[in-house]
Amino acid sequence: MKNLIAELPYALLIAGTALLGLYLANLFLDVGVKQWLTRKVGHLSGFGGYLLCAYMFSSYLWPLILSGGFTLLLVISRFLRGPTPFRGVARTGTIAECWYPLTGALVLGVVWGVFDKPFVAVACIGMMGAGDAITGICRSRFVKTPQKHWSGSIAMFLVSLLLAWCFIHPFFIGALAAIGATLAEWLCGDVGKIHAIDDNLAIPIVAAMIACGGLYAIGLL
Repeated sequence: MKNLIAELPYALLIAGTALLGLYLANLFLDVGVKQWLTRKVGHLSGFGGYLLCAYMFSSYLWPLILSGGFTLLLVISRFLRGPTPFRGVARTGTIAECWYPLTGALVLGVVWGVFDKPFVAVACIGMMGAGDAITGICRSRFVKTPQKHWSGSIAMFLVSLLLAWCFIHPFFIGALAAIGATLAEWLCGDVGKIHAIDDNLAIPIVAAMIACGGLYAIGLL
């Protein structure tokens, strides 16, 4: 309890970082940026918040509270009358923006809370937050609609590989997780082959399963 109180300023800072990203996503949408690109602003700011969590908090509790809180906030906004206050990240006909913090909470709870691997958890979430965001930006240079393209998959893999190199050791385990995350991004989502599974949900969970399974297999978990 003492740690939670002492770390409250850090929690407020990270919450502010995520809220700023949501505000900027709205701002970019209002000036004419395509919504499938403004969502990536939310992804990147969310990843920035998760990354700060790994460095600033002594346990998984505040990160779990923050991720769960943003999930609740985004879900509640879906039931408001009129335009959602988070229109920069919310898509009509899907709750994709809610899956990102919810999946983040699940990965944090298991990988950090149970296995005590905070940076592995953040890397797996980052393969969604940073990897998928860079993927969308790269694809926008080649195609003008939200669809899969080889340029995005290459970008996704490289960003995921960088996160693996930084935070998952030994590196070959992280590299396998990066491959899994890239395949999940390619296959899942509303423009992928597996429409029923959102890539916001699939990418972090697939990466975390591969990373934790690999670490367990070699006796490091």
